[in-house]
Amino acid sequence: MKKSNVSFGILILLLLISLPLKAQQKKLTPADYAQWQRMYATSISDDGNWFAYQISLVEGDGWLMLTKVNSSEEHKFMYGSQPSFSENSKWFAFRIGVSEDEARKLKKQKKPVHYNLGLMNLNSAEVDTFKAIQDFEFSETGNHLVMKKYKAEEVKTDGTDIIIRNLNTGANQLVGNVADYQFNDAGTYLAVQIDANEKLGNGVQLFNLNTNSITILDSDTADYKALSWHDEKNALAFMKTTTDTSHIGESHDVYAFPDVTKSTAPKVFHQTENKAFPENSKIVDYAGIGWAEDGNTVFFGIKDWEIKKEEPKDTSAIAKLNKGLDSTNVAVWHWKDAEIQPEQEVRQKRLKEANYLSVWHLNNGNFVQLADDKIETVQLTGDQQHAIGYDAHPYEPAFREGWNDVYLIDVKTGDRKKILERQVGVQSSPGGKYLYYFKDKNWWTYSISSGKHANITAGIDTRFENYKSIHGTENFPPFGTGQWVEGDDWLLVYDEYDVYRVWADGKKHENLTNSTSDEIQYRQARMDYDEDKLAKNEPIYFSKYGYYTKDRGYARLDRKNRLTELIYEPKMISRLDKADSSDDFVFMVESANESPNFYYTGANFKNPKAITHTNPQQEEYYWADDELITF
Repeated sequence: MKKSNVSFGILILLLLISLPLKAQQKKLTPADYAQWQRMYATSISDDGNWFAYQISLVEGDGWLMLTKVNSSEEHKFMYGSQPSFSENSKWFAFRIGVSEDEARKLKKQKKPVHYNLGLMNLNSAEVDTFKAIQDFEFSETGNHLVMKKYKAEEVKTDGTDIIIRNLNTGANQLVGNVADYQFNDAGTYLAVQIDANEKLGNGVQLFNLNTNSITILDSDTADYKALSWHDEKNALAFMKTTTDTSHIGESHDVYAFPDVTKSTAPKVFHQTENKAFPENSKIVDYAGIGWAEDGNTVFFGIKDWEIKKEEPKDTSAIAKLNKGLDSTNVAVWHWKDAEIQPEQEVRQKRLKEANYLSVWHLNNGNFVQLADDKIETVQLTGDQQHAIGYDAHPYEPAFREGWNDVYLIDVKTGDRKKILERQVGVQSSPGGKYLYYFKDKNWWTYSISSGKHANITAGIDTRFENYKSIHGTENFPPFGTGQWVEGDDWLLVYDEYDVYRVWADGKKHENLTNSTSDEIQYRQARMDYDEDKLAKNEPIYFSKYGYYTKDRGYARLDRKNRLTELIYEPKMISRLDKADSSDDFVFMVESANESPNFYYTGANFKNPKAITHTNPQQEEYYWADDELITF
């Protein structure tokens, strides 16, 4: 009896203690929801010491947060967005907007919202503010910052002012009438395209950021377009407009500097001086300029150039009847059209800018047209020595799958070789040694050097076609692939759950995850989308998803093929990111009752630390719990 009384007394005491806590909680109303935070635009510095993220509210003004991950140091910037760290992790730049009230006021006055720029020294925490900055970019070295000002309303050209800031000295250099600018890959040069009101100063200038010297690469009253650096070399190309009396509109000459560090004259492609260039064609600027890996090959697009002609006067009776009628609202349909009329209307802009990929070889001046009326779609291989051409005409009109005959095109000669029929698509390995494609429920490769096809997954006892997918097409699409390794020796392919390493010749394969029995799906987790291949000695990261547990997380495969689980919990775990120059990681965790937040960890993923704290007000409200129900 005494024991029961004691238990009853403890129960009453617990109820009394819990009453005030329950009284503190509130029901969530639509008005309360307005304060809820959403997090996006995240960025981690290259050294892994800083993390930035943007907060927006359902209603109200948002802000930008900058936190030092291994300390309590935090900085809050109201109306901030677009966080960016310099490559040397010494500087932090961001855009500063205006309040919602101010934005509404400016809209009412029909005035544009102009942003400012904040520049923070991460060592001293000092912040400089630059007014009316439309865009900005750090150099690869982190020693310079370019800030683009807004163009004045009265300016009719594309040119505006830019500020080149030397981050080491704090010196600012103003350059006017800039239509475009680009750093080279090393961050040592800045190419600037000038578009002035009077046209007299138009041209392309080169700023040597180490010596602060300026070289005028070309200057004229013509317009300049399509600045393009080689990805690795100090090679630069651009276009210069040209016209003639027999055609409507403009074409372009192409200027190429194989090495801007050498004071040599540019190589120039004049279409009128090249016999291989098709008659009544022009070079278009909107297709841009591409460099091949070798630095001696340049790609651009061409299309028909309309000839000027005098329209004869039509004095017929039909012409008199049609006089005054608007013909632009008439749509003519034909049952043999390759694309139905609504699709033609949707793709009107794309069709208007359709062009044929062509190549100019700098070493011998040869011009080769890779695409034409038959093979309109062309994509380059990884090494840009060949192109993949698609001929869809035999299968048009197409309503379900876009079948193509696939050709391999030699970039040097333009020679074509049909390698596949009735194929949806083909891709190139990053090194350009192989093409790969999905056909007959398997992955295949095509060796460009030998001309042989190989079924590389025929010997694997699993299904690579996504039989759970409903696409309404004739064949199931594949579950997908990961990246190739450098050197094009092997690539990653997926079945429903596992990731396989499959060699390009099909003679060898490995199941890297072995998770089918556990029904856990593994997929490669890419953290650097600028890199198109896997390094041979670097670990591979995988996301994990339990089909029936709904658990999520990440795993890592080391160079000795040891698979290690890093984190795996009954929560939504996503957005894994790694600092470029350190083994520091961030990832986001959320659940039905846990607001999304980022965690910071070292390479071992032990004791992750929360570095964001969104929606702390959630604790004030009644909140649902989550429970997994299997049925």
